[in-house]
Amino acid sequence: MAFLQNRLSFDAAFYNRNTDKQIFSLNMDPATGYTAQNMNLGKIRNRGIEFLVNATPVKVGDFQWDINWNYTKNWSKVIKLPEELGGIATIYGLSGGTSMYAIEGEPLGVFKAYVPKMTEDGKIICDNEGQPIANPEQQIVGSMNYKYQMGFGTTLTYKGVSLTANLDIRRGGLLYSRTKDITYFTGNAIQTAYNSRNPFIVPNSVQQVGTDEHDNPIYAENETPLDETGIFTYWDAGGAMLDRSFLVDKSYVKLRSVVLSWTLPSKWLAKTFLSGVTLSAFGNNLFLWTPKSNTFIDPETTSFGNDLEGNYGEYSANPSSRKFGFNVQVKF
Repeated sequence: MAFLQNRLSFDAAFYNRNTDKQIFSLNMDPATGYTAQNMNLGKIRNRGIEFLVNATPVKVGDFQWDINWNYTKNWSKVIKLPEELGGIATIYGLSGGTSMYAIEGEPLGVFKAYVPKMTEDGKIICDNEGQPIANPEQQIVGSMNYKYQMGFGTTLTYKGVSLTANLDIRRGGLLYSRTKDITYFTGNAIQTAYNSRNPFIVPNSVQQVGTDEHDNPIYAENETPLDETGIFTYWDAGGAMLDRSFLVDKSYVKLRSVVLSWTLPSKWLAKTFLSGVTLSAFGNNLFLWTPKSNTFIDPETTSFGNDLEGNYGEYSANPSSRKFGFNVQVKF
């Protein structure tokens, strides 16, 4: 829909897409003689909404200001997997560690990781050395999927000169970060400077002090501090949340690009073989804002390609960089 001589327009869409029997490479135990098997993954459903708004708030003489906003939200669900997979398929993961899965009834790309054992009221259970005790079974701790995606764009135009800026926003979702893992191990992460690296008691923790008449554990407040060796072991294991700590929030706000352009006046080209010349200076990936919990990486960084596996995360990938450049566009 468009109004006011196209100075305000709206576009909205809803989709319901079912993908059936897509071919996917699944990891296998090398002891079988093979490392992967190609097979039909099953049925995946994606439902979503998309909005786009364009507006021209100001249009006076040779000056014009245009803005746009877009919003996307997707809901994915694994409807069915091949029977031989038993309702779960590994998309990508580390042997014995954090992995990303397709699980029937769950969104596509859920993460399972080791987390500490917890009491019913949410306290971390520690051993007699003050270290969190891992739950023996990995737990689903989140998925690769964004809660929503948004974008903002604006363009100021005066005669042949224009200035354009684009902002990208992503909210929610997880990815594995080897960078966070290794900086916890080396003690370079700011989080590992907790309590100035002096001995401390794991916050919000308890220890078992006995059992009741029904053999149910009895807990009391943890009073065992971690010593110097214990502090290293604590952070090497991921801190209070163990392997879950190495999954970082994918949320970000990024100044994607800024472009300053100048289209030469046509009268300057009247006696040439050119019909148009535009000069542009640009900058990409200029600024990035992430949640306070992510002091490690650009959430768009990946070490595993651009397909489904690429959503797993990064394995000590290089930092992203700003890019600056200059373009000349010529029309004959």
